[in-house]
Amino acid sequence: MRTKARLEVSMLFLSFFSCSLKVKTETTVYTKQFCSLLRQSCKNFT
Repeated sequence: MRTKARLEVSMLFLSFFSCSLKVKTETTVYTKQFCSLLRQSCKNFT
């Protein structure tokens, strides 16, 4: 279970970085979405 969650997180990071690289003008939007998603996942773990 741990490895699967870790894999999903790494995939999320990859997609996030690729998106921010492709569309630099929308980087702030992606960052906001990513941060909120990260906060939600952190709340779920604790």
